[in-house]
Amino acid sequence: MDSIKQKVGGREEWRDRHVGSSGNMQAARSASLHAELQNPSKPVGPRVKYPSTHFSPLAVAYEERAMGLENQVPLLGDDLPSRIGMGLYELGKVKDGQTAVKMNAKSEIYLEWDKNKDGRLNIPEWRQQIRKIPTCQNIHVKEVDALFESFDSDRSGFIEMKELNAAFNEWLDAANDVKKTAESISKRASSLRDVAHDLRRAARQTAELEAQESKLAVMKTSDPTLGSRIGRALMARNMKAALAAQQWDTSGDGQIDKFEFRHHIRRLGRGLQAVADEPLDELFDGLDIDKSGVLDMTELKSLMARLQEEAAKSQRELEDELVLIKAMVTPVTKAQKEALMAVKNAEPLPATSYDRDEAASPTGVS
Repeated sequence: MDSIKQKVGGREEWRDRHVGSSGNMQAARSASLHAELQNPSKPVGPRVKYPSTHFSPLAVAYEERAMGLENQVPLLGDDLPSRIGMGLYELGKVKDGQTAVKMNAKSEIYLEWDKNKDGRLNIPEWRQQIRKIPTCQNIHVKEVDALFESFDSDRSGFIEMKELNAAFNEWLDAANDVKKTAESISKRASSLRDVAHDLRRAARQTAELEAQESKLAVMKTSDPTLGSRIGRALMARNMKAALAAQQWDTSGDGQIDKFEFRHHIRRLGRGLQAVADEPLDELFDGLDIDKSGVLDMTELKSLMARLQEEAAKSQRELEDELVLIKAMVTPVTKAQKEALMAVKNAEPLPATSYDRDEAASPTGVS
């Protein structure tokens, strides 16, 4: 059987489904999200009780059990009485669900079998009628004759009306038992597939949450760009671009050279003290269009505004991801509870399958 696919849904789909409009996202972003993002290196524990891997193999086990039950259905009714009874149903000689046939000398089915109309069946008539039944066309003549003898209770060499009635009762009872057993198996298999469906849904939604958590972890631990780091430092000091430009122009000439630029960037702190000259100079040169070696106030204000926007964008992306993850937790938790409740209420799996008790306790999750 194919393994359970842990299809990871799109971020936009999850946002639309569980967060809603961009306005909702903005409101949620502003509500106590910063605390979790203050320490990017701090790992976040599991937000739900079970990992997706807890549900996937269990879903496979229930699917395999359902398939195993369904494979039993074609093997039912292989005995001769059941085959004859099922054949009579197939021929339309009896009504579905009929458990007995009360016959008399004028019964249609009796008259059909009693070709010479003498009120009893001889062996040639018996053989001919049994062979007409679709499920009995290849039965060996010895089996047909043995069946005749089993119902010839008075050993007269003929099957009387009451003896044929007994035969039909036995055959139809056997066929109805097969039908009931097949229906019971089908219901059991359908119930097991419903459990597997709930387990697959829990596995899929949990995998989607895990994917988003992994993405957030990567975003939190990946090194931000130098520009973003400088922008964060400026934002932390609540420095407006125009005011910062004026403060950095210590000489009052309206210009900032590379040495002044390096000095003031490193004074911002927040891990910028050890930045090498080369990346700072590259940042400087990117805005020094005329290659004059200095930035005027307009250029400097533009640079600072750009760096702060870069940092703000990075922060918004982190916060949006966290909003999305928190919105996913409730439906994932619900899906997990429903899946485990379905397992609890389902028939136990065979000992060789996934243990139901194992499904009731977390695996490798504290």
